[in-house]
Amino acid sequence: MTKIGIGITTHNRYDVFSKTLAEIKRLAPAGAEIIVVDDASDKPVPEATYRFARNVGIAAAKNKCFELLEGCDHIFLFDDDTYPLVEGWHQPYVASHEPHLMYIFQDFATGTKLNDTIKIYQDSEITAWSHARGCMLYFKRICLDVVGGMDPVFGKWGWEHPNLSERIYNAGLTSFRYSDVTNSAGLFWSADEHQVVQSTVAGPDRSVMITRNRPIYEANRDSDRFVPYKPAAGEDVIITTYFTGQPDPQRGEVWKPDYEELRPLIDSMRGKKLVILHDCFDVADSDTVQHIRVETSLSPYWQRWVSILQYLHRNPTTRRVFCVDGTDVEMLNNPFDNMGAYLYTGDEPEKVDCPWMRNHHPAAFLQSFMRSNANHTLLNAGLLGGNRDVVIAFITKMLRYWSDNVSDVHYRKAMTVGDSDMGLFNYTALTFFRDRLQHGQQVNTVFKRFERTGASWFRHK
Repeated sequence: MTKIGIGITTHNRYDVFSKTLAEIKRLAPAGAEIIVVDDASDKPVPEATYRFARNVGIAAAKNKCFELLEGCDHIFLFDDDTYPLVEGWHQPYVASHEPHLMYIFQDFATGTKLNDTIKIYQDSEITAWSHARGCMLYFKRICLDVVGGMDPVFGKWGWEHPNLSERIYNAGLTSFRYSDVTNSAGLFWSADEHQVVQSTVAGPDRSVMITRNRPIYEANRDSDRFVPYKPAAGEDVIITTYFTGQPDPQRGEVWKPDYEELRPLIDSMRGKKLVILHDCFDVADSDTVQHIRVETSLSPYWQRWVSILQYLHRNPTTRRVFCVDGTDVEMLNNPFDNMGAYLYTGDEPEKVDCPWMRNHHPAAFLQSFMRSNANHTLLNAGLLGGNRDVVIAFITKMLRYWSDNVSDVHYRKAMTVGDSDMGLFNYTALTFFRDRLQHGQQVNTVFKRFERTGASWFRHK
């Protein structure tokens, strides 16, 4: 027998939600599994199957529905202000040959024209539209198996379900990107359609999300990659380093042991695990801070990557990681709540081909790279994050070029890659990881403005 699952997500709209839940229960097909995900409502929803302690947003909340319903063959995801109106509402979706559909209305029920979507195809089974709606989404199990769930990179709101629909389409599973069953009018009541409920993301927050998420969506319109909809086993870790064994080549002196320089970073962790790789401290571990003494023989700019790579190799249960500078970085928001399958780096207002970069990285291949990428935003090596595998792949690639260059310089075959890691960091990221690279306000505040914003994961100076 096929199993039908129904997931409802809600946030701070209990009166609206309770009506939706009652109607879904009344009209649900026999044997359907119904679950409720409360996305950290100020007043906890008593009917919730699962409650987030903090507001994680649409993608993460819908993914929790996928996780809780992953034993089902057919999954319907409802917003808390949308519910069925008639018995048998599910049948045309389950019977459809399309593995993914959604309830789509062209205009508001009030008579107001939306003018944002047109019909591009129709037959007796499906109607395809140029734009999506998200109040009720339908999936056959194969969608989760092939492309996974919604991408948490979109944060609290914006383009997460069109992105999933397009990944399903790009994987060759559906005939069109956005389709509904034909003659769906009258199957559902939607507050959006009737213009009676405001969005839970409005005003300035909505504007920030639009500015941040639109470029991410546009850059991924051809993607068919798999995005996990449930967390993998393991822990999330912030890693920093503090080395005094070798001189800092840019400052011309050895750092002095000063644990208080790390205090702002430590105090900003909000319960996340911080690993400090060092060669000079005698400090006891705490519940959230682990100190690991390592041997140092390289410039701090290269020793940090060797030590971080060794830590990741020796700790296979690490799931996701952010490698951060120790003395000028603070965590403003938990990066792991909305991290997608990308490589994340810091950046700054300079361009790649700036005088400082040219003067400090004389190797011919880096000079050529800087000219070819002259106008690209300069990436900053003080922040690097992602899942364990992508971070290991990045550091391994970068250290391979560094070690080859050490040999080439010794045998006078090449000029050095420089007295910092910034040149090779940018080269590695933009040459080998450009298709999965994310940077900007989502990751860090504007470099050297010493600011704190609500949108960024980290403050970097």
